[in-house]
Amino acid sequence: MTHPAVICRISSHQFCYCQVVETATPFFIAICVVSGSGKMEVKMEKCSLEKFLEICEVRDKKSKIILFGASEYGKLVDKILSDFRIEINNFADNNMKKNGKIFCGKKIISIKEINKNDIVLITSSYYNEIDYQLKGNDINNVYYVHNMYNMHNHTRDFIKVYEQYVEIGEKSILSKDFKMNYNSLSNEKHFILGSNSLLFCSLVFQKDSGLIEVGNRSYIANNTKLICVNKIKIGNDVLISWDCTIYDNDSHSVKWEERKYDVINMINDYEKYGYINENKDWSNVTSKPIIIEDKVWIGFGVTILKGVTIGEGAIIAAKSLVTKDVPPYSVVAGNPATIVKVLDDN
Repeated sequence: MTHPAVICRISSHQFCYCQVVETATPFFIAICVVSGSGKMEVKMEKCSLEKFLEICEVRDKKSKIILFGASEYGKLVDKILSDFRIEINNFADNNMKKNGKIFCGKKIISIKEINKNDIVLITSSYYNEIDYQLKGNDINNVYYVHNMYNMHNHTRDFIKVYEQYVEIGEKSILSKDFKMNYNSLSNEKHFILGSNSLLFCSLVFQKDSGLIEVGNRSYIANNTKLICVNKIKIGNDVLISWDCTIYDNDSHSVKWEERKYDVINMINDYEKYGYINENKDWSNVTSKPIIIEDKVWIGFGVTILKGVTIGEGAIIAAKSLVTKDVPPYSVVAGNPATIVKVLDDN
């Protein structure tokens, strides 16, 4: 439904022309600010995904669709639009070093290469600043979609903060309880998440290395911690319940002489940096990768220690301590966990 337009005075020399279009989700508002000279400046506020899809469908087909922001979130938005059969033509970015490069199969262009009638969707949280910048170049079909994810999905906010360290698959959800903790990390991917997964857990990187991978259609509940300095790999279709600990290292040396100064070093680091382990010597700490294969189900309160591989389709009973490899399609329980049942892999 389109409501009547109204003109409002917003200062002694500016008037605001407002047109409100009602959709199933919050209002889409187009605002034109008219200066004293009579010049009309178009300002587009946030719109819903549904409305943006409608705009793309009815657009002049000569107009290109451009995503502003060649980033991990831009990549996700590209995939979401593709699911609705909306194909973008180009990415644009303020980082001039990216111009001319290929991102997600599309060329990254500069603002000067955007045509007046092109549709631009901003994928950055700095949409007001970018909107102003684009309008200064006479580009007025500018949009920012506010409901690309639902209110419980914090994937977007997470990517904004950790973009250089993470790779997130389409339609995966990170809840508000999801955390990624570290002191410092090397400039590479440390967390790779597949598609259609749901995570409430915490990731803890104890040093600047480590890689945590979670596959497709996997679920990890709240209060579960994945503590990594080496590698933790979780496959597809895995269920991990709450209060679990998955720990790929010993944290300290097993030899007293090599760990006797650990507490003093932690105090020194905390006083200097506000956190511990910045100058920790990891050379005497044993770590080994943990691999959890596809279709595994892990009950609540389970602890999995370094070097363990849990085979496909295995089930780990609640409160178990897993110190050794678990065969595929077996049920283990206890402290330490032992096989209590063999499953039919069919």
